[in-house]
Amino acid sequence: MKHIKKTYLNKAILSLFMVMVFYIVIAVNAFAMGISISFSEVSANVGDEVTLVMTVSSTGGDIDSSTIMLSYDESMLDFISGTNAQGDAGSIKITSNTGSISNSQSFSLKFKAKSPGDATVVVSTWEVYDRDSKMATMESQGSGRIKITEAPISQTSETTTEESSVAVDKRDALLSTLKVSPGKLVPEFNSATKNY
Repeated sequence: MKHIKKTYLNKAILSLFMVMVFYIVIAVNAFAMGISISFSEVSANVGDEVTLVMTVSSTGGDIDSSTIMLSYDESMLDFISGTNAQGDAGSIKITSNTGSISNSQSFSLKFKAKSPGDATVVVSTWEVYDRDSKMATMESQGSGRIKITEAPISQTSETTTEESSVAVDKRDALLSTLKVSPGKLVPEFNSATKNY
């Protein structure tokens, strides 16, 4: 009988210990900082440089460091430069470990628009930590959109030219006729005259 009570007591203590560990793990995760990543929406013409702003903001804590990988369509965009960013060929790595702890960090990303359409910049991977080096949990994650349109056609003055088919003797390089538009040629055309 004593042996049965001891086994029962050991199981009860072990079960109570496991429940306490479970509650501690849940409590620690419940206090993890939540973050959201958002982007501005911008428009550009083909050939323009455009700046897209990405913002990482937290709820319930301050951001200490972050590493974020982005991807974009390199047939539509060329990455030029960015705040704490480096990349090319469709990928950008953004790192922030400045020591200035805040609940929001913004990163400017400069692109050159290459072809018309809706280009997107999306988060591939991310790691964001609070001041206690605890990894944050994602609450919402957006993507950047750049609407690219064809460059407007500029208005230029039109010049009218007359085309004519003239048989030319390659041994004779003398000018045979001359037309000036608008206006009048004074004196009248003469192939021997060099100044008008």
